[in-house]
Amino acid sequence: LLWWSRFPDAGPGGKCDKSFYTKWLPLRVKHVAFLMCLWGSVWMLGFWGMGRPLSEGWQFVSIVSMFCRIGFSAAWTFITNFNHSHWWNEFLA
Repeated sequence: LLWWSRFPDAGPGGKCDKSFYTKWLPLRVKHVAFLMCLWGSVWMLGFWGMGRPLSEGWQFVSIVSMFCRIGFSAAWTFITNFNHSHWWNEFLA
């Protein structure tokens, strides 16, 4: 959501930046299309790769999404705690 809410600076008079429709919007649309293809392939693995009906692909997508979030959160917590530890600050000093 942050990526969609941060637009380029407004042009003179508060008008939309001239490069918005030629540069920023196509890049965002391409990014969303890439993500849809990526999650679509995860959906296909969920129903075709596991031999299930098409309507049950969402179960695999939700499992993959959940573990992606858990893995990112665990890694971020470890890196943040390690970088802000007293031992690390003494090592850098």
